Amino acid sequence: MGRTILLGYDDGDPARRALERAVIELRRQGGKLVVLSVLDLPLDPSAPRAYGTPGDGPPARGPFGEPPEVAEMIGAARRRLRALDAPAEYVWAAGEPGQIIVDVAERSGADLVVVGSHHHGFLANLFGADVGAEVSKRAGCEVILVE
Repeated sequence: MGRTILLGYDDGDPARRALERAVIELRRQGGKLVVLSVLDLPLDPSAPRAYGTPGDGPPARGPFGEPPEVAEMIGAARRRLRALDAPAEYVWAAGEPGQIIVDVAERSGADLVVVGSHHHGFLANLFGADVGAEVSKRAGCEVILVE
């Protein structure tokens, strides 16, 4: 049956390289690929993503009900995977990316998580801003960090 491979994808350069690696693993081991894009929620409730002031209309949504930022990420992943002839399932969530990736990995029964690694300074690592490091520490499965 093969593995369930979860790819954390944000369309940055490390995520694009992680996508390539996930496809290699998929072809090597079989199974299914799940592409997860996470909308990182702002800490400031007055940020543009906070809706609900008088006169606001509903927030813009993509073809699957996702916000435009997520639709762009998923669309980019879908185009790249289509070009590589690699089938995948696509999901999205809003929240803290490291936590969401770990939660989705657990819920989907992922055997492998592939994420791009960003180089962060000491303070970013101290305050948990390094998504790859957080996923590596907390995921209950194998994790590949791609630089």
